[in-house]
Amino acid sequence: MSRPRFVGLALFGLATLLLAIGVGSVCRGATRLTERGDATAAVEAAARRFVLAYGTYDATRSAAYPQRLAALSTGDLQRALAAASVDAQSVQMQRRLTTHVETTDVTSFEAGRATVAVTVVQERRWIDPGSGTEQDERVRQRMRCQLVRQDGRWLVSAIELEAVEPAR
Repeated sequence: MSRPRFVGLALFGLATLLLAIGVGSVCRGATRLTERGDATAAVEAAARRFVLAYGTYDATRSAAYPQRLAALSTGDLQRALAAASVDAQSVQMQRRLTTHVETTDVTSFEAGRATVAVTVVQERRWIDPGSGTEQDERVRQRMRCQLVRQDGRWLVSAIELEAVEPAR
């Protein structure tokens, strides 16, 4: 084999090897991004479940409300929710809240911990005690949920209401 041909084959072999290494690296990177995407989706879903449960309320079915929230939370938040009692005035006013999630955004994600910013629109309805007429309002709320992973599940450990404004 002539020297120029040998050099050409060696360069071709080296290029093939580098291409194979590059393809392998891209595949590993894509797998890591997919796994991170799956974890991010799980965190967003857990925050969404909690916020929907937290923001959806019917005074006629108020007894299950604290337990429903406690099952989606952990730590001090879970203990506070489990110990909470339903406001008697909300029952008297037949208060009803319905919440729809507009956006979720994972703003922080580390091993076993995450923060999710959530924006919701909440419809509030109640009977005015003075007039006996039904009242309603729509508000947009922005909140931040802290989540931790426990026993394979993402649970909310803290929630902070950042803003409330009228919604159309």
